[in-house]
Amino acid sequence: MTTTGSTTQVTCEQLGTDSPSLGEWVRMRALAHIADGRPGPPVCGIDAVGSLAVDPPGARATDLVATSGDEVAGWARLVVPASAAAPAVVDALVVHPRWRAHGIGRRLVDAALEVGAAAGRAELRVAVPEALLPRARAWGAALCDVSRQVHQVLEVGAGTGPPPAVPSDVQVASWRAVAPASLAEGVARLDGHGDVGVLRALEVMRRRRGRTALHTAFLDQRTGDVLGYTSISLPASSPADPEQGMTVVDPRARGRGYGEALKRLNTAALLRERPWAQRVWTANDEDNTAMASLNRRLGFRPWQYRHVLGWSLRP
Repeated sequence: MTTTGSTTQVTCEQLGTDSPSLGEWVRMRALAHIADGRPGPPVCGIDAVGSLAVDPPGARATDLVATSGDEVAGWARLVVPASAAAPAVVDALVVHPRWRAHGIGRRLVDAALEVGAAAGRAELRVAVPEALLPRARAWGAALCDVSRQVHQVLEVGAGTGPPPAVPSDVQVASWRAVAPASLAEGVARLDGHGDVGVLRALEVMRRRRGRTALHTAFLDQRTGDVLGYTSISLPASSPADPEQGMTVVDPRARGRGYGEALKRLNTAALLRERPWAQRVWTANDEDNTAMASLNRRLGFRPWQYRHVLGWSLRP
């Protein structure tokens, strides 16, 4: 798709691992991160390029870049789940600082709308920072969910205190990027999908993006069942800024403080292995009040709120 502004022609095209725009794409994302005051986790080049090489399990990702000559003016990632009933999702939307207020974001959204409609989806959704809500509404998006996403950061450079005592009724298990075969079924069950194949696909995606991870789990002392686990993802080229991933406790074992103990233990393991870590980043929906309250107790502070908006793709 090619559009022409007052003086410059901008083309929207699909980005791949062999694209000549690859280097400029990573550079544009880094420049945007700096221009925005470094509000979130830094751009990891290895992770960025790796994300183009492997789709999320059960979905198809399409990366669209707006270019002007050799310069990448903006980027959007569209994720289309395999389930035909699921909406397409704009997973990322970034505009080069020099190209803001030139309609680049709108052009990328229009391109994403075309791809989503061609995939037969009824709706396209995007999580928008609160400051950009008026702009998204001007593009025709409508609020989809009253709940906000709260993005948070934990400063760990000064340490987080001693790790908690392990509850007396559990055993502790830990692993890095790949769950042991003996625990894979239990981990997949707690993830909500119950499919070990999906779990293994997620692990492959992590490795192909140059990441590793730290996991801590509690096991039932009698049965060996996985009662809960938590993970921290470690990007390859931003070692000071790991990302807190899934924390989940079996519904039958909730109310015992396992979630907080797991996260404290795993963060302590992070600081033993990577004492240069400075911040841990995470996000959750505000209506997940239990996790929001836990994160506050651990010292996470909000840095951004986002709302989910969407467009109908039906004529």
